[in-house]
Amino acid sequence: MKKLFITDLDGTALGGGYMPYSRFPDHFSEFLDRLSDNGWDWAINTTWDPEGQWKLVLDSSVRSHPSFLIGEYGRQLVRIENGNLIRVQNYCVVMEKRLREFQQQKMIPMFFELMQNFPPKRLLNWVHLFSYAFDETDAPEKIEVLLEKYLNDPALDVHFEKGHFSGKPAFLGKGVAVNELIKLYGYSPEAIVCAGDEIADLDMMKCCSHSICPDNACEKVKEYIAAHGGVVGYRKFAAGIIEAFGKLEDTFHGYVNA
Repeated sequence: MKKLFITDLDGTALGGGYMPYSRFPDHFSEFLDRLSDNGWDWAINTTWDPEGQWKLVLDSSVRSHPSFLIGEYGRQLVRIENGNLIRVQNYCVVMEKRLREFQQQKMIPMFFELMQNFPPKRLLNWVHLFSYAFDETDAPEKIEVLLEKYLNDPALDVHFEKGHFSGKPAFLGKGVAVNELIKLYGYSPEAIVCAGDEIADLDMMKCCSHSICPDNACEKVKEYIAAHGGVVGYRKFAAGIIEAFGKLEDTFHGYVNA
Protein backbone atom coordinates (compact mmCIF):
# COMPACT_ATOMS: atom_id res chain seq x y z
CA MET A 1 0.00 0.00 0.00
CA LYS A 2 1.30 3.47 -0.92
CA LYS A 3 1.88 5.63 2.16
CA LEU A 4 1.97 9.42 2.32
CA PHE A 5 3.06 11.84 5.05
CA ILE A 6 1.83 15.42 4.58
CA THR A 7 3.23 18.28 6.64
CA ASP A 8 2.41 21.93 7.12
CA LEU A 9 5.36 24.33 7.43
CA ASP A 10 4.85 27.35 9.73
CA GLY A 11 4.36 26.22 13.32
CA THR A 12 4.68 22.55 12.37
CA ALA A 13 7.89 21.65 10.54
CA LEU A 14 9.26 25.18 11.07
CA GLY A 15 9.62 27.20 14.27
CA GLY A 16 11.45 27.03 17.55
CA GLY A 17 14.21 29.48 16.74
CA TYR A 18 16.12 27.39 14.19
CA MET A 19 17.93 29.58 11.68
CA PRO A 20 17.60 30.25 8.89
CA TYR A 21 13.84 29.98 9.23
CA SER A 22 13.19 28.99 5.59
CA ARG A 23 14.96 25.66 5.98
CA PHE A 24 13.94 22.38 7.62
CA PRO A 25 15.70 21.87 10.96
CA ASP A 26 18.24 19.08 10.48
CA HIS A 27 16.39 16.70 12.79
CA PHE A 28 13.25 17.10 10.67
CA SER A 29 15.24 16.48 7.48
CA GLU A 30 16.58 13.28 9.02
CA PHE A 31 13.03 12.28 9.96
CA LEU A 32 11.80 12.78 6.38
CA ASP A 33 14.69 10.74 5.03
CA ARG A 34 13.91 7.90 7.45
CA LEU A 35 10.32 7.93 6.21
CA SER A 36 11.49 7.83 2.61
CA ASP A 37 13.92 5.00 3.34
CA ASN A 38 10.99 3.04 4.80
CA GLY A 39 8.84 3.40 1.69
CA TRP A 40 6.90 6.56 2.52
CA ASP A 41 6.16 9.37 0.11
CA TRP A 42 6.01 12.83 1.67
CA ALA A 43 4.46 16.13 0.71
CA ILE A 44 4.17 19.73 1.88
CA ASN A 45 0.79 21.45 2.23
CA THR A 46 1.05 25.10 3.22
CA THR A 47 0.14 28.66 2.31
CA TRP A 48 3.51 29.18 0.59
CA ASP A 49 3.70 28.99 -3.19
CA PRO A 50 5.34 25.82 -4.61
CA GLU A 51 8.48 27.67 -5.72
CA GLY A 52 9.10 28.90 -2.17
CA GLN A 53 8.52 25.40 -0.82
CA TRP A 54 10.94 23.87 -3.31
CA LYS A 55 13.64 26.41 -2.42
CA LEU A 56 13.19 25.46 1.24
CA VAL A 57 13.68 21.79 0.37
CA LEU A 58 16.82 22.52 -1.66
CA ASP A 59 18.22 24.71 1.13
CA SER A 60 17.70 21.94 3.70
CA SER A 61 19.85 18.91 4.47
CA VAL A 62 17.07 16.50 3.47
CA ARG A 63 18.24 13.95 0.85
CA SER A 64 14.82 12.76 -0.25
CA HIS A 65 12.45 14.87 -2.30
CA PRO A 66 8.75 15.47 -1.72
CA SER A 67 6.36 13.75 -4.08
CA PHE A 68 3.99 16.73 -4.04
CA LEU A 69 3.88 20.40 -3.11
CA ILE A 70 0.47 21.87 -2.29
CA GLY A 71 0.40 25.65 -2.09
CA GLU A 72 -1.80 28.64 -1.34
CA TYR A 73 -4.68 26.88 0.42
CA GLY A 74 -4.96 24.25 -2.30
CA ARG A 75 -4.73 26.68 -5.20
CA GLN A 76 -1.72 24.85 -6.61
CA LEU A 77 -0.89 21.15 -6.77
CA VAL A 78 2.58 20.27 -8.03
CA ARG A 79 4.32 16.93 -8.34
CA ILE A 80 8.09 16.54 -8.31
CA GLU A 81 9.67 14.51 -11.11
CA ASN A 82 13.46 14.23 -11.46
CA GLY A 83 13.89 17.45 -9.53
CA ASN A 84 11.40 19.36 -11.70
CA LEU A 85 8.16 21.00 -10.57
CA ILE A 86 5.27 19.79 -12.72
CA ARG A 87 1.84 21.27 -12.14
CA VAL A 88 -1.07 18.86 -12.12
CA GLN A 89 -2.60 20.56 -15.12
CA ASN A 90 -6.28 19.70 -14.97
CA TYR A 91 -6.48 20.58 -11.29
CA CYS A 92 -4.51 23.83 -11.55
CA VAL A 93 -6.36 25.00 -14.67
CA VAL A 94 -9.73 24.45 -13.01
CA MET A 95 -8.59 26.25 -9.85
CA GLU A 96 -7.34 29.29 -11.77
CA LYS A 97 -10.58 29.47 -13.75
CA ARG A 98 -12.65 29.33 -10.56
CA LEU A 99 -10.49 32.01 -8.95
CA ARG A 100 -10.79 34.34 -11.96
CA GLU A 101 -14.56 33.95 -11.91
CA PHE A 102 -14.65 34.51 -8.16
CA GLN A 103 -12.58 37.68 -8.51
CA GLN A 104 -14.98 39.09 -11.07
CA GLN A 105 -18.19 38.06 -9.35
CA LYS A 106 -17.32 38.53 -5.67
CA MET A 107 -14.00 40.12 -4.83
CA ILE A 108 -13.87 43.11 -7.17
CA PRO A 109 -17.44 44.26 -6.34
CA MET A 110 -16.65 43.82 -2.63
CA PHE A 111 -13.42 45.84 -2.87
CA PHE A 112 -15.23 48.53 -4.85
CA GLU A 113 -17.89 48.92 -2.16
CA LEU A 114 -15.34 48.95 0.64
CA MET A 115 -13.13 51.52 -1.06
CA GLN A 116 -16.08 53.78 -1.79
CA ASN A 117 -16.99 53.89 1.89
CA PHE A 118 -13.65 53.34 3.64
CA PRO A 119 -10.52 53.89 1.51
CA PRO A 120 -7.99 51.33 2.75
CA LYS A 121 -4.88 52.07 4.72
CA ARG A 122 -3.48 49.04 2.93
CA LEU A 123 -4.96 46.55 0.46
CA LEU A 124 -3.22 43.34 -0.58
CA ASN A 125 -4.78 40.90 -3.01
CA TRP A 126 -3.07 37.64 -3.98
CA VAL A 127 -6.24 36.35 -5.73
CA HIS A 128 -6.43 33.32 -3.41
CA LEU A 129 -6.09 35.54 -0.33
CA PHE A 130 -6.69 39.20 0.53
CA SER A 131 -5.96 41.63 3.34
CA TYR A 132 -7.80 44.95 3.79
CA ALA A 133 -6.60 47.28 6.55
CA PHE A 134 -8.96 50.08 7.55
CA ASP A 135 -7.69 53.45 8.70
CA GLU A 136 -7.59 53.93 12.48
CA THR A 137 -9.84 56.99 12.14
CA ASP A 138 -12.69 54.97 10.61
CA ALA A 139 -15.61 54.21 12.94
CA PRO A 140 -15.51 50.47 13.85
CA GLU A 141 -19.27 50.20 14.29
CA LYS A 142 -19.90 51.56 10.77
CA ILE A 143 -17.32 49.18 9.33
CA GLU A 144 -18.97 46.22 11.05
CA VAL A 145 -22.37 47.15 9.61
CA LEU A 146 -20.91 47.26 6.11
CA LEU A 147 -19.00 44.00 6.56
CA GLU A 148 -21.88 42.03 8.06
CA LYS A 149 -23.13 40.65 4.73
CA TYR A 150 -19.62 39.54 3.77
CA LEU A 151 -18.93 37.95 7.14
CA ASN A 152 -22.15 35.93 6.74
CA ASP A 153 -21.62 35.01 3.08
CA PRO A 154 -21.04 31.22 2.79
CA ALA A 155 -19.01 31.79 -0.38
CA LEU A 156 -16.40 33.67 1.66
CA ASP A 157 -14.09 32.53 4.45
CA VAL A 158 -13.36 35.92 6.03
CA HIS A 159 -12.51 37.47 9.39
CA PHE A 160 -12.56 40.98 10.86
CA GLU A 161 -10.45 41.88 13.86
CA LYS A 162 -8.87 45.12 15.09
CA GLY A 163 -9.48 47.04 11.88
CA HIS A 164 -8.21 44.24 9.69
CA PHE A 165 -10.46 42.38 7.24
CA SER A 166 -8.97 39.32 5.55
CA GLY A 167 -9.87 36.00 4.03
CA LYS A 168 -10.20 33.82 0.96
CA PRO A 169 -12.80 32.08 -1.21
CA ALA A 170 -14.56 29.38 0.80
CA PHE A 171 -13.94 26.78 -1.92
CA LEU A 172 -10.20 26.91 -1.26
CA GLY A 173 -8.78 24.76 1.50
CA LYS A 174 -5.88 22.46 2.29
CA GLY A 175 -8.09 19.40 1.90
CA VAL A 176 -9.12 20.10 -1.70
CA ALA A 177 -5.77 19.05 -3.17
CA VAL A 178 -5.43 16.13 -0.75
CA ASN A 179 -8.70 14.73 -2.05
CA GLU A 180 -7.31 15.15 -5.57
CA LEU A 181 -4.19 13.17 -4.61
CA ILE A 182 -6.38 10.39 -3.27
CA LYS A 183 -8.38 10.33 -6.49
CA LEU A 184 -5.51 10.60 -8.99
CA TYR A 185 -2.55 8.85 -7.39
CA GLY A 186 -3.92 5.82 -5.59
CA TYR A 187 -3.48 6.86 -1.96
CA SER A 188 -5.98 5.59 0.56
CA PRO A 189 -7.10 7.84 3.45
CA GLU A 190 -5.99 5.00 5.76
CA ALA A 191 -2.45 5.33 4.36
CA ILE A 192 -2.07 9.09 4.89
CA VAL A 193 -0.72 10.87 7.97
CA CYS A 194 -1.22 14.65 8.18
CA ALA A 195 0.76 16.97 10.47
CA GLY A 196 -0.38 20.51 11.26
CA ASP A 197 -0.96 23.07 13.98
CA GLU A 198 -3.63 25.57 12.88
CA ILE A 199 -7.36 25.55 12.19
CA ALA A 200 -6.63 25.71 8.44
CA ASP A 201 -4.92 22.32 8.77
CA LEU A 202 -8.15 20.63 9.90
CA ASP A 203 -9.33 20.69 6.29
CA MET A 204 -6.58 18.28 5.22
CA MET A 205 -6.76 16.24 8.42
CA LYS A 206 -10.39 15.41 7.64
CA CYS A 207 -9.21 13.71 4.42
CA CYS A 208 -7.05 11.13 6.17
CA SER A 209 -7.32 8.59 8.96
CA HIS A 210 -4.25 9.63 10.97
CA SER A 211 -3.37 13.13 12.16
CA ILE A 212 -0.66 14.46 14.45
CA CYS A 213 0.32 17.86 15.85
CA PRO A 214 2.98 19.43 18.09
CA ASP A 215 2.30 20.85 21.55
CA ASN A 216 2.16 24.42 20.18
CA ALA A 217 -0.89 23.58 18.03
CA CYS A 218 -4.07 25.55 18.68
CA GLU A 219 -6.61 23.98 21.02
CA LYS A 220 -9.16 23.20 18.30
CA VAL A 221 -6.58 21.16 16.41
CA LYS A 222 -5.58 19.29 19.58
CA GLU A 223 -9.23 18.57 20.36
CA TYR A 224 -9.91 17.29 16.84
CA ILE A 225 -6.87 15.03 16.85
CA ALA A 226 -7.64 13.63 20.30
CA ALA A 227 -11.24 12.94 19.27
CA HIS A 228 -10.21 11.14 16.08
CA GLY A 229 -7.53 8.81 17.36
CA GLY A 230 -4.52 10.90 16.41
CA VAL A 231 -1.53 11.89 18.51
CA VAL A 232 -0.69 15.24 20.12
CA GLY A 233 3.04 15.61 20.77
CA TYR A 234 4.40 16.89 24.08
CA ARG A 235 7.17 18.80 22.35
CA LYS A 236 6.85 21.85 20.10
CA PHE A 237 7.23 22.29 16.36
CA ALA A 238 9.24 19.68 14.40
CA ALA A 239 10.34 17.80 17.52
CA GLY A 240 6.69 17.39 18.50
CA ILE A 241 5.82 16.01 15.07
CA ILE A 242 8.65 13.47 15.19
CA GLU A 243 7.57 12.44 18.69
CA ALA A 244 3.89 12.18 17.71
CA PHE A 245 4.70 10.10 14.64
CA GLY A 246 6.71 7.75 16.84
CA LYS A 247 3.69 7.27 19.09
CA LEU A 248 1.56 6.67 16.03
CA GLU A 249 4.03 3.95 15.05
CA ASP A 250 3.63 2.41 18.51
CA THR A 251 -0.15 2.36 18.09
CA PHE A 252 -0.24 1.24 14.45
CA HIS A 253 3.15 -0.49 14.32
CA GLY A 254 2.12 -3.16 11.86
CA TYR A 255 0.69 -0.62 9.46
CA VAL A 256 2.74 2.54 9.92
CA ASN A 257 6.07 0.71 9.72
CA ALA A 258 4.94 -1.39 6.76
